[in-house]
Amino acid sequence: MNSVCLVGRLGASPTLRYTPQGTAVANFSIAVDAGKDKPADWFDIVVWQKQAENVAESVRKGHRVAVSGRLQTRTYEGKDGNKRKVVEVVASWVDFLEPKSNAGAPSGGGARPPEEEPDESDVPF
Repeated sequence: MNSVCLVGRLGASPTLRYTPQGTAVANFSIAVDAGKDKPADWFDIVVWQKQAENVAESVRKGHRVAVSGRLQTRTYEGKDGNKRKVVEVVASWVDFLEPKSNAGAPSGGGARPPEEEPDESDVPF
């Protein structure tokens, strides 16, 4: 069985493209914590169709996501003419683990701070 489930943070905002047939495809990578005193593991993610568009408009660099899908290996020829091999996760679903209010905001403090609760002593009734 080829199945993978990962939770991590986006290393960069997703890239959204369309195939010549008009099918949406988004690519991004996530860093998954490997444990105490170990560097994170990085995984390339591919998402297709409507979910690709949702991912591209809903998450940004630094946001936490859960990804479920399958591993795919593909080869391509690089600009230098050498064959390259890539292993990536083809996502069947992506769950956004950040609060919805922060989903469209850039990471790194770009989100507006939450409004303070009103002081009840200021309420006129």
